[in-house]
Amino acid sequence: MSHLHKIAGRVMGEFNSFKGSRPALDNGELLVVRSVCQGNIDIHNEVDEKLDNLVKELNGREV
Repeated sequence: MSHLHKIAGRVMGEFNSFKGSRPALDNGELLVVRSVCQGNIDIHNEVDEKLDNLVKELNGREV
């Protein structure tokens, strides 16, 4: 499993969006995944906090 797949799996797990997910583009350098969150998320409050936490956990950076 590539580093990109691990990151995508962690993000999709945070948003409970594995069911029905599929890669739209996977060329080794870029991974785009189509998925739908299975739960209810308050897009005005929860999404920003979840993404900020994921960036910290994954030692990422905002681009």
